[in-house]
Amino acid sequence: MTEKRIPITFYDEKTRPCPQLGGDVPFKYCRTKDDDLPCDNVLACWWDRFDIADFIGRHLSEADIARLLGPQRRNLASLVKLIRQADQTVDACPGR
Repeated sequence: MTEKRIPITFYDEKTRPCPQLGGDVPFKYCRTKDDDLPCDNVLACWWDRFDIADFIGRHLSEADIARLLGPQRRNLASLVKLIRQADQTVDACPGR
């Protein structure tokens, strides 16, 4: 079974407050901020709006993902891991 791949521009019009800029920005800005690589904070900022990790995995090459999550971005990778663990914990709570 082949999974459908959404276009890379699918979420471009979604907006959210940017912790760096202080105002609302469209996802397109975050997706293309650093030489057509996403902003350092893209995973931390967008995880609650859609499955950003899956989106990145489907649309970036392995080399670009390595650059995005490279040594200078280790804290971000740790944060994403903690967010996923917290999300799984919340999902496992009775009454949810």
